[in-house]
Amino acid sequence: MILGAILVFSCSVEDGIDGAVEPQGLQGIQGPKGDQGEPGQDGNDGTDGQNGQDGTDGQDGANGQDGADGEDGQDGNANVASVLYDVSDWSGSTRSVDLPFIPYSVYEQGAILAYLKSGMVWHPIPNTRVLTNSNDYIDVNTWMTEGPNGSFFYAMEFTKSDVLFAISSGDLDVLKIVIIEASTTINGKSEATSILAKMKSDGIDPNNYYEVMDYFNLEY
Repeated sequence: MILGAILVFSCSVEDGIDGAVEPQGLQGIQGPKGDQGEPGQDGNDGTDGQNGQDGTDGQDGANGQDGADGEDGQDGNANVASVLYDVSDWSGSTRSVDLPFIPYSVYEQGAILAYLKSGMVWHPIPNTRVLTNSNDYIDVNTWMTEGPNGSFFYAMEFTKSDVLFAISSGDLDVLKIVIIEASTTINGKSEATSILAKMKSDGIDPNNYYEVMDYFNLEY
């Protein structure tokens, strides 16, 4: 066992001395840049994320206040009509006009308003102070009579100082008659009385031509 150890030591003594280390050579010139490689394939798209939860709806605003109700319009006047007559050629102490279109309900329960025009003035009739175009103040009395075939006549009589007075052609100009047909019965009163009472309660003077025309939406 001892001998083996000596032999190994003797062999290592016989190796030669290492030579001097040579200096490192210069680095070679860098070679040209190689061509760029082909682009790699696109990766697979990622999975879409989950949709977020919807937000909570906001509260409804308070309702606005209702606007004020408009005023009721005036009732229409489907049961009212008017007719004009040229009376500029009238003469004599009595005259009448035919009213064939008046229903019998008007004769019994309706109302008839009449106005005579001389110059620029409309005079309600019957009347005790109608000024003619000849400057005579006359009284005009009126009444209605029933004629044949369901027709009616509106008659007038002219007087002055309680004596029949004959007017002359040109003394009067126009006669306008307003026919108000009966529509309802009010507390058993005659319709004519109720119509006139309603007009007066509404502040309308039946003797005022212009107020009546406006009230019933009739032309002047």
